[in-house]
Amino acid sequence: METFDTIIYGASWYGVVRALKAAREGHNIALFHRYGFPGGFLSTAFSVCQYVDDNLPDSNTISSELYQDILHEKGGILKFGMSFVLMNPEIIKMKLLHHLSQSSVHLLFYAVPASVKKKDSSWEITFYQREGLKDYACQTLVDASENVSLERLIHPVERLDHNVYHCFVRSVRKPEYEGITDCIKLEDDRWWISVAFEMSSEDPSLAMHRSLDCLHHAMSSQNGVIQLVPMQAESLYRFKDGKKPENSPFFISEADDIKRIVLNTSKGEKHDTKNPE
Repeated sequence: METFDTIIYGASWYGVVRALKAAREGHNIALFHRYGFPGGFLSTAFSVCQYVDDNLPDSNTISSELYQDILHEKGGILKFGMSFVLMNPEIIKMKLLHHLSQSSVHLLFYAVPASVKKKDSSWEITFYQREGLKDYACQTLVDASENVSLERLIHPVERLDHNVYHCFVRSVRKPEYEGITDCIKLEDDRWWISVAFEMSSEDPSLAMHRSLDCLHHAMSSQNGVIQLVPMQAESLYRFKDGKKPENSPFFISEADDIKRIVLNTSKGEKHDTKNPE
């Protein structure tokens, strides 16, 4: 069984920051991820409209390094607002992957957790990988998946009523659709939009794609088109009893984290901003 000091599941912004920090401190780190690229919600759900604290660029943190790298890359920021930046998801993936490849982090893509067990002071984790099931062990386990992929294997969690997806569309005028909750104009008649959708007990991805189909018809009637479709909707979870168990992996999403993915790095490192840990 392959053993690491720390195993992190989810190459989200949190996961990448935590992995880079631990690797620089000399720890043996493995970062697992479901997809073949990093970024978490930033990459898969296009949650790229971010509130970034003014203090972050000068905070001497890994998050600052990553953000500055994206900021100075041509096309890295698609829109600067009064209180937000809208980041390019492709540049995010590229920059995060670059920083990981320059580190000692063991990066394992296309991995889905199958089971998690706590044994004394260590953890044993089994992943579905391309070559089949494989077992690993570690002293510290971090769930940075943003959809509590590890947590749900250990403790009961429930999905919150947060049914939102984001996408990029092209339209000569402001898109009109009843589910749109946020709309930001970019260059070349492009827009980044947030859409709320209804969901019953079905799979969230099915409800999202049904809404996307309706959005497609609405955009077609306005001579517009959906350019980029998200892989998943934003999803938020909480523990059913409202409290995090003591024998729990390191992270679970909070409802107000979504628009502070870049700013809120308290799960990976501490820095003095308006949003301290």
